Amino acid sequence: MIGLVIATHAGLAAQLLEAAQRIVGPVARAQTLCMDRASDPEVLAGILSEMIDAVGCDGDGVLVMADMFGGTPANLAALFLPESDVEVINGVNLPMVLKFTSSRETMSLAELTLFLQDYARKSIVVSRELLMGAKEN
Repeated sequence: MIGLVIATHAGLAAQLLEAAQRIVGPVARAQTLCMDRASDPEVLAGILSEMIDAVGCDGDGVLVMADMFGGTPANLAALFLPESDVEVINGVNLPMVLKFTSSRETMSLAELTLFLQDYARKSIVVSRELLMGAKEN
């Protein structure tokens, strides 16, 4: 089973996982890392390393979902990319987390990462276009 770490600014990571669990129930091998301005990046890197080890204990790999590319959570997660069993995806949203929970046991880590990237992009819709078939100019 692919492990999950959600790493974000402020409390977003914890709230995303909590929302997902309210919808689908408990999510095994998932942890969150919430960062703020006062956080020491070296300490956070150590915590992230421990989380990756904990959720990836069965050898299927770990997906780290970060809030935005170039931010501290994503930059710290990128430190673990040289490890072949860690992938990082940026722009985490609730549909991505939910789809992860239902797909993590049916795909490889690489397949799942690309699948979630595409799925998350498609989850962003303009309601007017979808519901009314019209584009606003």
